[in-house]
Amino acid sequence: MDIFILLNKLFIACPGIGQIYMLVRKKKNSNVSKRVEEIFNDPIFDTMKMMKPKFRHHIISVPGDCMLTDLGLSSEDRRTLIEKVNIVFHMAATVRFDEKFKIAMQINAKAARDIMLLCNEMKNLKSCLHVSTAYSCCPQTRIEEKFYAAPRNTKNLILLTECAPDKLLDSMTPILLGEYPNTYTFTKAVAEDILLVNWYILQEEEEEKEKEKEKEKEKEVN
Repeated sequence: MDIFILLNKLFIACPGIGQIYMLVRKKKNSNVSKRVEEIFNDPIFDTMKMMKPKFRHHIISVPGDCMLTDLGLSSEDRRTLIEKVNIVFHMAATVRFDEKFKIAMQINAKAARDIMLLCNEMKNLKSCLHVSTAYSCCPQTRIEEKFYAAPRNTKNLILLTECAPDKLLDSMTPILLGEYPNTYTFTKAVAEDILLVNWYILQEEEEEKEKEKEKEKEKEVN
């Protein structure tokens, strides 16, 4: 369970950790609080309960859903995350290989975009870690630790999934996938491109800020 591995590492490596805001999707017959209880009642957390009995006090559950616009966050919860979060781990994904194209794009790609947009607003952000997969580069005969070109134009793909009817997308899926064997690997590759584009945008913004600072210094000198 990914959440157990992450929490275990955080509590061991970061003993002074403050609050952990965990986005949780509610299900039909289970609200967020009930889902959180179900997660932490799993025997896999027994060891952590013995090592750090009050670890639950550090965890705040936030209702969210990668299938919804802006991650399904309320305006109040969004403000809280913007004000208080400084490290983000994005691990949410659908790992079904045969997932519908539209659903896979929403959860694996568009949600990654929404996470980046949220991070861009965070006032004290230090780091954002996106969990991807080596399979996002599966068409490559040799996979190196670098960014590869997006399988298709990311902006056009997002527009297509937002505008095209489900049946049309289903019929187009084999063509859209190209060399990719399934929607999972394809949309994870798209997500990596979204992150890369966001990084370039942030770099340009930082460069512009530095230029403005230099201009202000020159004015002061003159």
